[in-house]
Amino acid sequence: MQLWRFIKFMFGITLLALIYIHMQMNIFSLAYVGKQKEQHITQLKEQNARVSTNIFELKSASYLGRKLLKKGAELKFCDGQSVVQLPGTRKLSSQTQLVASQKETKNPFSKLLTWRFPREAQAKERKSVKPWERTRP
Repeated sequence: MQLWRFIKFMFGITLLALIYIHMQMNIFSLAYVGKQKEQHITQLKEQNARVSTNIFELKSASYLGRKLLKKGAELKFCDGQSVVQLPGTRKLSSQTQLVASQKETKNPFSKLLTWRFPREAQAKERKSVKPWERTRP
């Protein structure tokens, strides 16, 4: 009976060792797959950067200008003769004045605020102090 128990014990240990080795092989294979996916992601990021650079280059003004010059497009700068001026309508300007007057009448303190704080910004010139003229406190 001792032999039979020894065989069962050895069979159990062998089975556990095989299960452990199988698990370790799966862990290593998953690690290799993960590493390959990381490399693939890195390649895709690099390709994305190249494609983005190409897109920005194709959208750039210098590329579009070179493309138009190669085609021989007859483009020219605007001069005084090619500018069209349309007369403005009186209704539009009166409507904007009406809206501006309505905004002023809504706030009863607007005249007080404009008297105290003028609406136009006024810049004051400051004498620049050179580094060697600075005084230390």
